[in-house]
Amino acid sequence: MEIVQIVPDEIPETGSPESEDEWKQTATMQYLVRGQMLSFIISVLIIAVILMIAFQSVRVGRNHSGFSNCLTT
Repeated sequence: MEIVQIVPDEIPETGSPESEDEWKQTATMQYLVRGQMLSFIISVLIIAVILMIAFQSVRVGRNHSGFSNCLTT
């Protein structure tokens, strides 16, 4: 049994894209990654706000002390 190694004829020495299509693909990937990161950050913030409300770290509703009590006295 013979082991055959397949090697491409030309291996580019630089890691930079050479054709216009490769540049467009790189720009598109960067755009998608930025959108995914922004979406993730927004979802984490929404979940944090919901958890703060659920565990009453943030008061929701009328405040029973302060300015409203000053009006009745």
